[in-house]
Amino acid sequence: RNLNATLVKKVEKKRSEVSVLKEDLTNTNKLMEETSRDREDMYESRIATLEQQLNMSKDRYARLEQECTERNSELVEKENELNEARNRDSEKDAKIENLYKQIEELEKQAEIRFEEGKKATKTMETRKLQELVAERATAANDYERRIKAMQEQLRHQADRHNADIEDTRRRNEKKLEAMKE
Repeated sequence: RNLNATLVKKVEKKRSEVSVLKEDLTNTNKLMEETSRDREDMYESRIATLEQQLNMSKDRYARLEQECTERNSELVEKENELNEARNRDSEKDAKIENLYKQIEELEKQAEIRFEEGKKATKTMETRKLQELVAERATAANDYERRIKAMQEQLRHQADRHNADIEDTRRRNEKKLEAMKE
């Protein structure tokens, strides 16, 4: 009996310990459930916050992406404008260079024409001088012919006068002789 009573006490003690352990286990389970619920709530809250931050980040990323797209399109426009300006400048430079070449060519042509003009002027002056010399030579020849014609005329007149003078002298001599006699 003693042994039985001891055993019964031990069994009751063990039952009481088991019961305390069950109660502790139940309390621990409740506590774990509460902790788990709190953690779940905390995780859900944290997930909601992170999702909200993710959505804000996505919105910000979308805005930044849109800004980048707009800026890239502006950059492309500016680059196109710059390329057009460069092309216009290149065309203007080519035109200016072409004009310089044309000016040089015109200056060369003008110089050649000037030299040709100088030669033509000299040739014309020489021709005019030759014509003038020829005219003066012709005039001088005409004067010489006239002078010779006048000299011939004078000679004829002088010969006639000389003949008349000679006749007059002979008559005068005859008259003189006749008077002397």
